[in-house]
Amino acid sequence: MKLEDLPRAYTRPHLELAHILSEDLGLRVELEFPIGTYMLDILVTEAWCGVEYDGLGHSQPAQIERDRNRDRQIMTLAGIPIIRITPDKLRERRDRPGELVAELCAFFNAWADTCEKRREIGAWTRR
Repeated sequence: MKLEDLPRAYTRPHLELAHILSEDLGLRVELEFPIGTYMLDILVTEAWCGVEYDGLGHSQPAQIERDRNRDRQIMTLAGIPIIRITPDKLRERRDRPGELVAELCAFFNAWADTCEKRREIGAWTRR
């Protein structure tokens, strides 16, 4: 399937993040996962964590506050913590490939340490 055939929400950055998670880390992901009235960019199913891509519009103070409120609502509704990835983080990945993967692993491991799923999901490391 071509990028232009995908729903509008599937931008190149979304697909790049999904590739990092599924190929680099070997995790199962779902794109555009519905939670109540919200749509999560990417759900990492084993970790029960969300990954949101924050494009340029997300850097405005009002949008940052809306995103924080949305994250709190998603955590309340479904118990899903969210890591937000910016365009700068993706650009850095191209220059220093291991850093974003390491940051994602650290996030998932920190979340696993705080929940009972630790036994099920173990720890993530770069492949």
